[in-house]
Amino acid sequence: MAGSAPTADELLAHTEWLTHLARALVGDAADDVVQDTYEVALRKPPKREGPLRPWLGGVARNVARMAARGRVRRERREEQTHAADEVPSPEQLVARVE
Repeated sequence: MAGSAPTADELLAHTEWLTHLARALVGDAADDVVQDTYEVALRKPPKREGPLRPWLGGVARNVARMAARGRVRRERREEQTHAADEVPSPEQLVARVE
């Protein structure tokens, strides 16, 4: 049975702490992690009654992990696209064959 969703006041009480945690996890993208964490808290509240902070921390870590994974994939795609745009010189083509 799902617990009740935290109220806006309950979430706001943890904003400073959550922002500090998010900065430690993702740096400049901390505001996005905090916002996404709050959205999850409102849509899918904790399943058990108890302190909100440990649960919010776990959600923030999961959100940060997904954001980092997406960033790495995007950077990898950009590198591959950029590398594909470069035309090898004749010397590079000969070196590949040899």
